This record gives sequence, structure tokens and C-alpha cells, in this order.
Amino acid sequence: YIGHVDPEGIRCPDGYLNAQEVSDVGVSAFMLNACDSYDQGYALVDNGAMAGIATVTDVVCEAATSVGQTVARLLNQGFSLAATVEIIKDYEQIGHHYIVIGDSSASIVTNEAGTPQRAEIRELEDGQYDVTLYGYPRLDLTLGAMYRPHLKGYSRHHLNSGEMCSLILSEREMLHFISKQNIPVIRDSELFWSYTMSDVTQERN
Repeated sequence: YIGHVDPEGIRCPDGYLNAQEVSDVGVSAFMLNACDSYDQGYALVDNGAMAGIATVTDVVCEAATSVGQTVARLLNQGFSLAATVEIIKDYEQIGHHYIVIGDSSASIVTNEAGTPQRAEIRELEDGQYDVTLYGYPRLDLTLGAMYRPHLKGYSRHHLNSGEMCSLILSEREMLHFISKQNIPVIRDSELFWSYTMSDVTQERN
């Protein structure tokens, strides 16, 4: 939901929906991207939803739109609600205004590669790139699962949680590697997506 939450409830085109007055909730997960939506989100979970993301204070519309776009992309890549909020808190301007209510390990879709991952890229003095990969376990692929980067000649396996591995790659290798799936990429403390990194790299060279 994107809109407004007032004392009367969630504002809809035909009136208000007060989740505190709903006896049965038919959705498993939700996001209430509106000002101070915690109480309504809590009521949704209390009445049957598995989990959701809500706000704990007022949010600015433009910044909230950016958060909503990032949340949608992360959830679409198989990140759990907990991992999603962790990332937006670190890299979105108002990310610290958002919180998970309910089962924070819940996710919406399954990641095609298995473990949802985030990359941090740092350019080295010799023109190569340090690519550090971080893994985020989920309900069906829990702590202790193994991950191996899809790189020719790379045979090492890593646990799928936290910092998994660090790779030294040429620019061409780096761009090819991260383009295999659309993952969040951190460069110079900014959040990008791997499908944009070719353009970002050209701009910064």
C-alpha cells in the first residue's frame, strides 16, 4: 500500500480501512508505505498476516517513493523482509523509519541463484576491482548452505551468510559477473543495481 494512514485507518478511495477492526486478514505479507503506519501494520499481523513492513513516524513522499522502489526490487530478488529493511536502513535516506512486524524471515519469491546476495565494489589502484559478496539466508535455504560464485575456474565454496567471498576482477570480468542477475551493488557508499553498473562505471572512469 502507498498512500496515507490517519487515526481513522488506511485511507482508501471509498473511505477508510481500519485494520484494528478487521477480524481476518487474507494476505501473507504487506508493506504500508505511509506515515506512521506501525499500528495498522501491527493489527494486520495480529489478525492473520505473516509479516509486513511499516513506518514508525512520518515519511517524506519523495523519499518514501525511493524506499518503496528499493523494497520492491529487493523482495523480487528473494530477500527476506529482515534483509530488505537492513539494506534500506543502511542506504536509503529515510530507511531508519521502517520496521518489520511479524516473522521477519518471510520472503515473497525464491531467488533464482539460491542465496540472495549483495555486492560491494571497490576500484583498486591498478584498475582492477575488489568485489565482495554478502549472502542473506532465507527460510528454504537457511544458515549453513553453500555458495559458489559462477566464475570460470573458481572452485571454492562459501557459507551463505554475511561476507561470503572477495574477488579481484578486471573491469570486464566484474561487469560480466554481476550482470548474471540483478543484485544490489554498493559502490562509494551508494546503492545501485547491477544492471546499471556498466553506465555507472563509465561515468566514474
